[in-house]
Amino acid sequence: MKDRSATVSGENHMHRLPGSKVMFLALVLPAFCLISLNLKAQPAVLFSSSQALINEKNVDAVIMDNSFVSTDQFRVRIDWLGQNSDAARVTWNVSDFTGFRPKDKLENFQRGKEDKYAKTAVQAQGDTIGIWLNSMDLGPNPAPNNGSLSISAGWWFQDKNLRPFIDENTGLEIDFDMQIPYDGTIGNAAAFVKINLFFQDIYDSNGLILGVPVYDRRTLIAEWASIHSDATGTTKITIADAGLNAKVGWFRKAPSSVDFQSATYSGFRRFQVGISPRDFQTLLHDVRRWNNCPTTGQLCPSGDFSRYRLTHFNLAVEIYDPDNASHGQLGISFKNLRVRQAPFE
Repeated sequence: MKDRSATVSGENHMHRLPGSKVMFLALVLPAFCLISLNLKAQPAVLFSSSQALINEKNVDAVIMDNSFVSTDQFRVRIDWLGQNSDAARVTWNVSDFTGFRPKDKLENFQRGKEDKYAKTAVQAQGDTIGIWLNSMDLGPNPAPNNGSLSISAGWWFQDKNLRPFIDENTGLEIDFDMQIPYDGTIGNAAAFVKINLFFQDIYDSNGLILGVPVYDRRTLIAEWASIHSDATGTTKITIADAGLNAKVGWFRKAPSSVDFQSATYSGFRRFQVGISPRDFQTLLHDVRRWNNCPTTGQLCPSGDFSRYRLTHFNLAVEIYDPDNASHGQLGISFKNLRVRQAPFE
């Protein structure tokens, strides 16, 4: 995987979950209704990005290392593999942990850092992605070297004017189907699945990250919310996290979506989240309050929702492993991942 020389600022890091030192819950404003869930005649959407179909010829373009490709195409990024690296073909049955088995020769659709049983690996065939993340791969490295691992699937948007909240009637919709058949996390480690959205002001480049955990065995995460800085120091962008069931007014779980999941399960379940302009306005308001705005500076974003473009979206499997007595292991598979602009009223 050569010719990928530039790294993406702010994308290769852990999003801090409890215990975050600062917690700030939003004032919930009156909700809009996501009418795109009951579709009728609507204006054409500005954009819609759907998960690519993967075959033997393009699998090595889709599964990538920690480099950046200037493209809007769907990618699965093994964030800790290193830059300009070629992933190894994986011959063992990763479906032992992900629940997804490619239909043809396994090594044609499975990649990882090493071809050894239970080592971290990614699968990709057709409309399905399997992710197996194992913090034991890092060996006896002392914390914090073993404290942060992630694999993310999504898009890096190049359009400088991709503004999902261009007016008061247009927002974002995210949906996908996922199963989580294996979680072998022990000790003080944590393994979780999150939706991550990166936004940037088109005028002054200030930004923020919205994270929505959808799976974590720690049940308190379901309705937990926090605004915080990045504990690893890899980005100065403010991060706002809220569990899928949280009532903070930054987004809404669609009626057709399952709730936050805190136990493993087999069989695909549908997740669907909407963000209206009013939701995003509430998020901006809360982030500005947390940063003591209206002071100037990178951590003080504008309160005007129409100024923000979507720079990156991903569905991420992440592990926090703080000490050598703990480890995190999580196996998932998903399909039909999509992010699109959607009408609201």
